[in-house]
Amino acid sequence: MTSKYNFEAVDRCLKDVMGAVDPVLKNVLFGGKVVVFGGDFRQILPVVVKGNRGDIVADCIQASYIWPATQVLHLNENMRVQAAGQQSAIFAAKLLAIGNGEAPYDTQVPIDENWLLDSNDIKGVLNKVYPQLSCPEGPSCFDGRAILATKNSDVDFINNQASLLFPGEAKIYESCDTVQEDECPDSESNASDYPVEFLNCVNPSGMPNHILELKVGMPLTIIRNIDVCNGLCNGTKVYITKLLNYSIIVRQYNNPSAHECILPRITFVTDEDEYPFRLRRRQLPVRPAFAMTIHKAQGQTLSHV
Repeated sequence: MTSKYNFEAVDRCLKDVMGAVDPVLKNVLFGGKVVVFGGDFRQILPVVVKGNRGDIVADCIQASYIWPATQVLHLNENMRVQAAGQQSAIFAAKLLAIGNGEAPYDTQVPIDENWLLDSNDIKGVLNKVYPQLSCPEGPSCFDGRAILATKNSDVDFINNQASLLFPGEAKIYESCDTVQEDECPDSESNASDYPVEFLNCVNPSGMPNHILELKVGMPLTIIRNIDVCNGLCNGTKVYITKLLNYSIIVRQYNNPSAHECILPRITFVTDEDEYPFRLRRRQLPVRPAFAMTIHKAQGQTLSHV
């Protein structure tokens, strides 16, 4: 779920646009336009950095001035499940009951044995989700598949293990990490207090790692908006077609009309309150996509999880 401030920004924008046509619409919600929201309050709430429960609740759209004017419509039929079979329908019904907190799922959630895999056997998990990992027939065998985890550290570990099993010669891309000098001109600390070796070990959320070990054909997730008009947005899944010295050439999944695109290194900068310094990392804007966080998977269409 996105922050209420994003919806309110759209409201102000439409008021400005429509107010130029009719001054009366400048005071009408969304400039008099009908806006449709889609989502599920059972899913992930807005992320408030270092916020408590109250901060997260206050960031939801229900706490916005927009909510009293909103009409809620419920969709009750799961069209995907209808075409997936009885087993998927049972699984979907249990997930819905868990999300609603209905008995017997209000305290503990029993999970059927046939849905479980040994989490200590990473290769077994990889082979279950990616049966063609070591000898893929083509990029399409990785589309619509992902291993989901709750922590970035777990995602990195799984991606590293999958990269080792993925065939082909690896090319290593190392980032250039520095401290933004102008952030501490009058403070006691300066850039020399943070050696490069330390900066290389820092893995902030939303940034690529210091070392990216990539292979041709490997699935990746873009983590920055590169070319929105051509679909190269934050969260887009692509696969590598060629590895260059300082950039890579990729192609999107499920988009036959998409051309090959060059992804160069770009500069990432951490937020002011994330560390005592602001890290500047110049690296390719991608992460391996064998595994991803549950939050990052929101909006993805996955057939095998």
